[in-house]
Amino acid sequence: MLCATHDTASAVEGMRIGLNQPYISSGTWSLLGIKTNEPLTDENSFSSNFSNEGGIGYIRYQKNIMGMWLIQELRKELCPDKSFDEIVEMAESSKFNELIDADAEILLSPISMKSAFDSLLNSENKLSSADYFRCAYRSLAESYSKAVIQLEKNTGMKFNRIYIAGGGAKNNFLNKLTRKATGKKIIVIPEESTAIVNLKIQMEVAL
Repeated sequence: MLCATHDTASAVEGMRIGLNQPYISSGTWSLLGIKTNEPLTDENSFSSNFSNEGGIGYIRYQKNIMGMWLIQELRKELCPDKSFDEIVEMAESSKFNELIDADAEILLSPISMKSAFDSLLNSENKLSSADYFRCAYRSLAESYSKAVIQLEKNTGMKFNRIYIAGGGAKNNFLNKLTRKATGKKIIVIPEESTAIVNLKIQMEVAL
């Protein structure tokens, strides 16, 4: 069985987007980038942690950024009985507007995600579970915005839209926050794109 090298590659292929169209593959971890004809190997790309991966007739110029890991770990600790839909409703109800650096190293594998957030926040107030989730979603959107700014700087291009695929693409609240943070139009790609493209490629190889 053959696929487009891995799930993210299949997801990007499944988006059916052209060259130089920014995408986010949104899952536990996220990847943001564009398809290019040639790799970008300059100092700006290196210093901002962008990599070049071979694709199906193109290069995926992209970087790893934080994803739904923040939400998943906070849920385990604060409200494991809540569904992710309920968590979104909680976040939307909160008025807490402080942000953290969603890509901070302390968030990668903390013993307590709540404590990691506390160490990054300036707030002296006792926070509700809803506050932590709102902070996580808003901080993710800001992380996406910073990555898009880096992408525009590295490529010398300006983008007016972002394509989002993966499990996180179903989160309308995060999509709305991402649109506000980036100033870009958000286009959601069906979650099934990875599986569909895996099947398509295997059929093509078989033929």
